[in-house]
Amino acid sequence: MAEIVERFEDESEAELIREKLEQFVTNILAEVKKRDERFQSTLIKSGSVYEGAKVCQTDEFDFMIRIDSLTDKPIFRPCDKGEGYVKLFLDEQGWEEFKDDEGFFNPHICSPDSSRSLSMPL
Repeated sequence: MAEIVERFEDESEAELIREKLEQFVTNILAEVKKRDERFQSTLIKSGSVYEGAKVCQTDEFDFMIRIDSLTDKPIFRPCDKGEGYVKLFLDEQGWEEFKDDEGFFNPHICSPDSSRSLSMPL
């Protein structure tokens, strides 16, 4: 199968793209925070590029997002989906609209106001 992905000319081009992408994602996080302070977040650089384990061309970058106000606060409970799955219990004020009837976090539950503001184009 022929290679259809264009490669970077050198690593400095990949570095420039990485820097611009990190800034772009950071800007998105800032815009989300402006709409809802609860979502103040920290960008966590992860994956093979940042761990120095990238084997091939530096052409993809992985990130995780930490919601700062929930750091170290969730309580994990066993889940009926099987081994490796847990339910996230939020014992925090201000997150009620994301809780199900048992107090567990459910990303599919959201108040109409939050839903509208979070789904608006950035």
